[in-house]
This record gives sequence, C-alpha cells and structure tokens, in this order.
Amino acid sequence: MGLFNLFNKKERRRFPRRQVELVITCYLPCSSLANKHEFKCYAQDISPKGIKLIVPRKIRVGDELILLLDKPLAIKPVLVKGRIQWLKKLNRVKKGKEEMQIGVEFVHVTSYINKKLDHLIGEVEATNKLIRDF
Repeated sequence: MGLFNLFNKKERRRFPRRQVELVITCYLPCSSLANKHEFKCYAQDISPKGIKLIVPRKIRVGDELILLLDKPLAIKPVLVKGRIQWLKKLNRVKKGKEEMQIGVEFVHVTSYINKKLDHLIGEVEATNKLIRDF
C-alpha cells in the first residue's frame, strides 16, 4: 500500500468513531479473572455501536461488561452492556497493573439507551469542538 493510500484511506465503518477522553466505571458481572468486579478505565473513542477502552487489568475476548458512561457535568450517566470483541496488550504498566486496549461492542441496546448514547456522543463532539476552537 502506497503512502498516498494511507492518507486517503476510506472509512469502512458503518458508524464513525468520535475521539473522547472519559473515565468509565466498568463492572464485570462474573469472571474467573476478576477478584475485583468494579474498576475504572479510560475511553479513547466511541460510536453508537461500541467503544475503545484502556483497562488496567487482564481481561478476555468474549467477556461481558457493564459500562457506566458518565461525562463530567452530564445530567444522567448512561449504563450499557458490552462484549469485548478484541484486545491488544500495550506493554506498559500503570500502578502495578498491565494495561490493555480493548474494543467493546454494545449489546442489548434499547432505543432508549441508543438515544442516551447519541446524546452523550453529541455532548462529546460539542466539547471537542469548543476545545479545538479555544
């Protein structure tokens, strides 16, 4: 693939990702890997169908999570269920724990949750625009 193609690569995703910087609370409903079922992670991007996270723990593809998406100053947080579709070890340790990057697909999303996700993504886009224009 030439250099020209790298910069003109067409987006293949059905739902574009939006860059975010959010602290997310994650819950593992049940996991043999988890001795603590609640932990904080960091969102890197989000779409109506999924989210990319940095997590400070070992986790497996196929594990299900409950995510509490709470933007600062948001009126109500969004609670959504997701399933890990992919993971990538980052080869870095934070606070004694190896970090991983994971891709989470939202599952069992009702129309109500979908509207809340759309609103959250809109708030994130507006905040990003304010920051860029500042």
